[in-house]
Amino acid sequence: MTFMPFNPLLCDELDLAWYDGFNLPQFRTVEVKYIRILETKSILFKNPMGQIINMARAVGTDKENVRGLINSFTTQGWDVSKLPPIVEESDLSLYDGFSRQEALLQMDQKYGFYLVVKKKSRYSKESVIDEIGLGANNHSQHKKATMDDFRKRLAAFIARSKKEVTMDDARAWFDGIPHSFDEMKITKAIIETFQKIAAADTMESFGKPDAEKKAAVLMNKKNSDGVIAIGKKSVKRGSYLKRCVTDALFYYADTGKVPEFVSFLKDVPAEHAETKRKELEQELKSINEALVGLFYRYKQDPDFQFINFKGHLPQVLGKESEMINY
Repeated sequence: MTFMPFNPLLCDELDLAWYDGFNLPQFRTVEVKYIRILETKSILFKNPMGQIINMARAVGTDKENVRGLINSFTTQGWDVSKLPPIVEESDLSLYDGFSRQEALLQMDQKYGFYLVVKKKSRYSKESVIDEIGLGANNHSQHKKATMDDFRKRLAAFIARSKKEVTMDDARAWFDGIPHSFDEMKITKAIIETFQKIAAADTMESFGKPDAEKKAAVLMNKKNSDGVIAIGKKSVKRGSYLKRCVTDALFYYADTGKVPEFVSFLKDVPAEHAETKRKELEQELKSINEALVGLFYRYKQDPDFQFINFKGHLPQVLGKESEMINY
């Protein structure tokens, strides 16, 4: 890393000479033109409502990452060994560097470094976002694209494709973008994306609150109090099971009543619905059998505690070094 002084509060000025000798990258979907100093407010990266248009991210731009960048800029400077934010020559729309762009604006920085590129005519802007928005995150204080980001863009790729996308097509799409995922993770992500798309086409979608409200109506209840909906995904024994058991225990502790459970499927296509429902039924049967076993343990030993709590770990500096007993 090579940092140059960069702090608007100290009126540090930018100098293109900082990038002398920098090796410009090559991309499949765009022609790389040059690095320029541009006005930060001239860069198109927000919609008319002031929201950041980061299409490559599954959850948008990370505010914590922006704060980290501001701290990095003011304490270390600008890292000229890494690519600056990337913009389209025709309209200065941002392809990569959303967190850095937001950090620059929050710092009231008037100018910034940008790598200017021009989209090749045979590629769509969506294809550029796939390649650059996902694959170009190699700058300081960077946040690499996650598999959720890739799933989101893969779904967009499938949606805009004029022919049916196969597993091989999806793998080729992955191969066209820099990443560090192994083959197993890629295959899993592709299958899950196909399933999610199929589920959207063949199944009614629920969130947990809506599922509980619908269950209350179907069971002729006044409201959803005492109803716990379990969201079953394509994986076995996901976090939904842990949550439903915890919800049931707390509900019983608060009310002395046993809640009623219903299930709904998440990202599961209709063709797999029966299999996944039976899988959930078996998982719940195992939990009920475990609870029955605990009940007999309590009958045999009134002092038995399922949550076998041993104590608190020492954390107070200079005062604690041993386990704090319960």
